[in-house]
Amino acid sequence: MGSRLLCWVTLCVLGVGHTRAGVVSQSPGYRVAGRGQNVTLRCDPIPGHQVLYWYRQMLGQGPEYLTYFQGKEEPDKSGMPKNRFSAERPESTYSYLKIQPVEPKDSAVYLCASSPTTLRFSLEKAPGSRL
Repeated sequence: MGSRLLCWVTLCVLGVGHTRAGVVSQSPGYRVAGRGQNVTLRCDPIPGHQVLYWYRQMLGQGPEYLTYFQGKEEPDKSGMPKNRFSAERPESTYSYLKIQPVEPKDSAVYLCASSPTTLRFSLEKAPGSRL
């Protein structure tokens, strides 16, 4: 029952399986894998979006940043676990997240998102605000 709930949450949050404009599509919608198997997840961003993000959300925790791609720039993989995780975005379109091989501690909901541009945050103090 727990895996059905996770699948349902993923489907509702991401619109998995939809291909209409304006929706990020992620496949497969859910994947159950045994220790030692290889898993590949695919994300198709909203058409025209240059930036694609991958996150992982473990049970009882908030989303954890893994990586992002922006156009043809070198990806920021600072959040990626080392060794068994990899991500690619061929031709600045869809993206793959691969876990090879899977271990029990990898159990999580893997999420992707896209945006037209990268959000840049300024650390400068805005007039009238507190830091």
